[in-house]
Formats: sequence, C-alpha cells, structure tokens
Amino acid sequence: MAKREGPWVRYYPNGQLLGKGIYKFGRKYGPWISYHENGRLMAKSNYKDDKWDGPEEFYYDNGQLKRKGIWKDSKKEGFWVFYNKDGTKRFTAFKMHSFTVDEGTGTYKNNKKVSD
Repeated sequence: MAKREGPWVRYYPNGQLLGKGIYKFGRKYGPWISYHENGRLMAKSNYKDDKWDGPEEFYYDNGQLKRKGIWKDSKKEGFWVFYNKDGTKRFTAFKMHSFTVDEGTGTYKNNKKVSD
C-alpha cells in the first residue's frame, strides 16, 4: 500500500468538507483544519511527524471556542484554556509532563487530584 503524500482533503458522506492537511512520507505535517458536519470550523491543529505539535484551537459545533493550547510531541504543554458551549470560560489548566494544575482547584497527576 502506498504512503499518503501531499495535500489531503476528506469529505463527509453529505459532501461537506471534513478536513484538509498535508502528508509527508505517510505522516501528517504542518497545519490541519477540520470541520463539523454543519460546515463550522472544528479544529485548527498542527502536526510534526504525525504527532500533534504546536498551537491548537478546538470549537463546538455552534462556532464557540471549546479549548486552546499547545501540543508538544502529542502531549499538552503549558497553559490550556477551556470554554463552555456558550463561550464563557470554564477553566484554565497548566500542563507539564504528566502533571496538571487547574486554576484554583488543586494539583493533578494522571488525571487524579493529588492535592488542594
């Protein structure tokens, strides 16, 4: 089977654009854009060697921002901001390695709270 190479575009069964990006040597590279079936933007992500790498913005199907942050080698790094579907801020988290510190709510490791 041949490796994917170059620009890539995929559609939903209804013909609506699902996403687009670029493959190099069978792996995702650079900016990728995905859309909800209703045509609204779902995500703007970046890839390096088929792994999430760089800024990402993810949106609800109503167009409101759901989350934004930075990926490094397919792991969340630094500050991530999460929003409710109505656009209000839900919470902010700082991610580093396997640790998560939520704004004012405690310290987490492997998604389990380890301290207040």
